[in-house]
Amino acid sequence: MARALWIKRVAGVAVGVIFLFSLLQCSRSGGNSSNQQPLDVRVLRDGSIEADGHRFEEAKEFEAYLRKRRPSTVHVRPATDATYEGVNGAMKAIQNVGDIDIGVVGNEKF
Repeated sequence: MARALWIKRVAGVAVGVIFLFSLLQCSRSGGNSSNQQPLDVRVLRDGSIEADGHRFEEAKEFEAYLRKRRPSTVHVRPATDATYEGVNGAMKAIQNVGDIDIGVVGNEKF
């Protein structure tokens, strides 16, 4: 009898932890990340970054834009002749903002 009561308590705690974890994940993502489209970012040969029709010459400008827009996911598409430094600058700007999922698209070409 005591073992059955213990199992019910453990099950109740487990359900509570799962519920709180899912609630925390939902609040972290703003609750609307499922309907938000990923931000497509293109890194060009000269190191400039294009996103949403805007062109950023420096990664700091791009980082400021990301802080305002707050995307949940970013797809980085480097040009075939993009330099490592340019792609690294874009990735670092995304990482500095935090809480953004990063995907690199087209890396199978390299």
